[in-house]
Amino acid sequence: MGVSTMRTIHALLSASAALALGCSHRENLFYTSFGAADPSRDSRIVQTWEKSRVKTNSRDEVDASGRKYQSTWETRRPLTEAERRSLVVLVDTIPEGIESSQSGLRSIGPHVVLGKFYIRYKDNVEKNLVLDDVKLVAIAASANMALISWGASTQESTWGVSGIIIRYDLTKFDPSKVQSAKNLSI
Repeated sequence: MGVSTMRTIHALLSASAALALGCSHRENLFYTSFGAADPSRDSRIVQTWEKSRVKTNSRDEVDASGRKYQSTWETRRPLTEAERRSLVVLVDTIPEGIESSQSGLRSIGPHVVLGKFYIRYKDNVEKNLVLDDVKLVAIAASANMALISWGASTQESTWGVSGIIIRYDLTKFDPSKVQSAKNLSI
């Protein structure tokens, strides 16, 4: 594969601005693929993310009159160790093979820049839980790397995150050859 198409960062800046405004009062994911517009594919990625992050629990109960019923509720699904190991999340950093300029990101080599996202929470959420959500976005988009920036936060928590999803050849990933990307406002 030759040099990938240059991906503009302007749309991501708009997503970051929306994240900073905190317009919504509920938790949500916004995802847009790069390339040909396909809102239904983007919606499927969001729906896959929403379903993948919850686990349905149930147990048998007995009401006050002695009738049996099943109580169900949802909890956050923990990632498996295999899921955790199969994904790389970089904060304000770009890996080797991805170049940035004022006009956007460009992949050199076998890597593909797939899309952009932001997740907004109604309250501060522990950053480790947010990282799990970011990894689930990458899995839903058939990717294995995310480049992120935290929303306004404390050291331990945040109310949002924005980033870019990449399908990266992890055999070529060298953590010692990453570059700062803070000026991209990811």
